[in-house]
Amino acid sequence: MNYKETYYFIARSLTSSNTEKNFKWVESQIKEKTVNWEHVVQVSTANYVLPALYSNLKKCKLLPFLPSDLVKYMGYITELNRERNLAIIEQAKELNSFLKSHSIQPVFIKGTASIVQGLYHDVAERMVGDIDFIVPIEQYQASYDLLKTQGYIRVNKTKYDHPNYNYKHQPRLCHSSKIAAVEVHKELLDKKKYNLEFNYKKISKSSFETENGFLVMGYRDQLALSIMANQINDYGQYFKKISLRNAYDVLLFSQKTDAVKALEGYSKLFNPLNNCISTCNIIFGNLRQLSHTPTRASKAYYKQFDRLMSHPLYNRLHYKFVGGFLWPRGYLVTISKAFYKMDYTVHLLKRLTDLEWLKGKLIKN
Repeated sequence: MNYKETYYFIARSLTSSNTEKNFKWVESQIKEKTVNWEHVVQVSTANYVLPALYSNLKKCKLLPFLPSDLVKYMGYITELNRERNLAIIEQAKELNSFLKSHSIQPVFIKGTASIVQGLYHDVAERMVGDIDFIVPIEQYQASYDLLKTQGYIRVNKTKYDHPNYNYKHQPRLCHSSKIAAVEVHKELLDKKKYNLEFNYKKISKSSFETENGFLVMGYRDQLALSIMANQINDYGQYFKKISLRNAYDVLLFSQKTDAVKALEGYSKLFNPLNNCISTCNIIFGNLRQLSHTPTRASKAYYKQFDRLMSHPLYNRLHYKFVGGFLWPRGYLVTISKAFYKMDYTVHLLKRLTDLEWLKGKLIKN
């Protein structure tokens, strides 16, 4: 199995427990012993879906056909993730209660929101990094300061920060006795040009309270953010790359709301959203809940996505080319703004006189 075959096998496996045609295809692949399980572990781990893969294969009663040592390993990782997620839920409950006691109502987002609302068949399916929540801009700094009074400290202790460092969220906080780092958001996307279409004011209108007392975004907005986190924040629109974790979330939210209607009202964000949904539909085997009319842009996106999947060398060259375009752009923006914005001027001077930073750049290059 090459990378593309492995990726698609995992994708179809994630839908095998509720899609008959995918179940039969996955079952035949496993029973015919055409699966390279080493590749499956590597790709599913890199895409943060190993526990979800295990959970779906278990639900389909296909685990007996897998190598016993593999089943044991996947089960072990899944149980570790279950313990972590349950601890994250408890930590999120504490944060929610504490902030509410100070008249701040956080809206939990991303992976944390997914597990507290019971999106998954098994809470162990989703691999979660930080606890993320968004608050109104007028409560942004207060929320951050309140967490610091509870023993939360900055994860990265730098001598100075970029002027735009906390544009989307405050610096990550951690606690010596808590399992997850915390990010307090005032924006959902890294790019300013998209925030008029997707922001706290917009998502707060459809947010709802879960049975266990958390406020989360409406299903349409959660589906959209699952895409934007990959397409916008992680540059998936440029790299033509979709993480299976994000794709799986898109699939699950499409079972809660109409995926096509979730795109309504977007202008600048329409193509990134539609491109991802169109590609996810193909990845998962043309499922009804993701069905829509592909556009010229979405067809071009998938064509490039498929080409990169099929040719590893071309993929690496493409990644370096796009990265070589995107990353220097950040430095150029900082330099240009230093000519007319004092905070950027000060930051640039500090960087250029920081011997440790300069030494690191010289060693890296």
